[in-house]
Amino acid sequence: MTKQPQSKYSNLWEQGLNEDKAFYIDYKGTKQKATKDTPVYRTFVANRHIDYILGKQINFNTITIDMRTLAFTDHCAIIVDF
Repeated sequence: MTKQPQSKYSNLWEQGLNEDKAFYIDYKGTKQKATKDTPVYRTFVANRHIDYILGKQINFNTITIDMRTLAFTDHCAIIVDF
């Protein structure tokens, strides 16, 4: 049996939650700390939803979902500071 190669991608939002680096900006423009108890934030509004942020495994300082962009589009801005 061959060993499967380790993935070079991960769910950056989940990583941010686990490492206490996840934030969201509410509709008032206030930056809030996101926790696992915080309601699930969708990054796309349509019939098909994406509930994860897939990206290369990187070390980052913070990850932020900006909900204000949903006011004029059906996508959220995702900001990764690394």
